[in-house]
Order: sequence, then C-alpha cells, then structure tokens
Amino acid sequence: MSFPEERLWDHLNDGWSRMSWKQRSLWDAIKVAPVQWELRGHGPCWVVALLGETVIYYNHFEHGFNRSTWSRLGVIDDYQALQLELEDAVQMQLARIENGHDIGPWTSGAIPGEYSKPEEADSIRSAGVWLGPDRRNWALTREQALTSIGSLRDKGFIVLGGDVLYGPQQNYSHTYDNWFYEPSDPPVPLDVPLSAQKAVSFVTNYRGDGAFFVLVPRRFDATG
Repeated sequence: MSFPEERLWDHLNDGWSRMSWKQRSLWDAIKVAPVQWELRGHGPCWVVALLGETVIYYNHFEHGFNRSTWSRLGVIDDYQALQLELEDAVQMQLARIENGHDIGPWTSGAIPGEYSKPEEADSIRSAGVWLGPDRRNWALTREQALTSIGSLRDKGFIVLGGDVLYGPQQNYSHTYDNWFYEPSDPPVPLDVPLSAQKAVSFVTNYRGDGAFFVLVPRRFDATG
C-alpha cells in the first residue's frame, strides 16, 4: 500500500521550515510535484525532487527521505535505508554538488532499544576500516565481508543489507550499488540464515575489483 500523500506533505512542509537559505535555494531548483515511482523490488514510493540522474524520494518502509540514481523514468534504482529528514537529504545533495562526490552517511545509526548487544556486531565488523563518527560503520574487503556475514549469522544477527564503496583512493565514496533484505513482520528465526545467504550471494558475485562493503546488521528479535 502506498504512503498517503497528505502525510507526505506534512513531512515536506516540516522539512522546508527547517531548511537553511542555501538548502531552500537548491530545493526550489530541484523539487517536483510529488509523483509515485516504483522502488525497484519494493513497490511505489513518492519522488519529490529530481536532479540529473538522482532523485530524492520518501522511503516509507524506512520512514525517511533518501536519494537514488534512476536509469528509467518512473523507476527508483536504489533502496536506501536512511531515516533522513527532507532538509538532510537536500544537504547531502548540496554537499555532493560542492565536493564532487558523496561524503555519506549511507546508513543510519542504531536506534536506541532496537539493537541488542550492538558491541558484538561492531566487534565483528571492526576488522575493516573505520569510516568515522559520521558514517559509524566499517569498510570491509570482500574477504572480510564474507567472514563478517558468517559471524553475524552465528551470533543471531539479521543482515538487513549493505552498500558498496570505492577504495581508499576515492575516499571510500559510494558506488550506488547496494542490496537489501526485508525480514518477515514480525521477524522469524529463518530471517537470520536467509539474510546471510542473500548477503553472501551479493558480495561473492559483485563484479568490481577493489570494492569495499558496508554491512547493516540487526539482532533477531521476534517482537520486531
């Protein structure tokens, strides 16, 4: 079921009221009348801004605004799991224009109370390169990612998805490639191995030498 447009406008108006002058200038240049596009593999989502090959859309599955590339009109290519306010999504686009590349973040931080023993997942992923307090995650080589996925599975974590990054020569910037696993509602124990299987398949079959991977785990909790 699609997200109600009247509720979308509440988010748009609230976000606009918090924007800086610079953010509003960009927003006025890229905004479009809300239109529903198909989020690949997940259903319709509201697109609210368009700039070149990038859209800003409201991902109601994650309760936040996100950005994505698009290659066919009416289709959002990338599932992003950030819970951004509108002004934050606009600021990320502004930063990309000013810096010439994305500086993140691409995944949201842990929500208090949602994650059980997050230090276990952090310890597993810390084999990689720490991406700093803003991004709050680690960049893993292919081998590190596969090892981490197995360890997360064994510890009872669902791998919700992940992002693919370029290497250190490009400051671990985003390739815009990613994958997503949607657990059952409420989650069931089978989500743990199934999510790991999907993550292993993606990482193993990803074409691109020197790619780094970011993992987004969540401990299995039958209460959702």
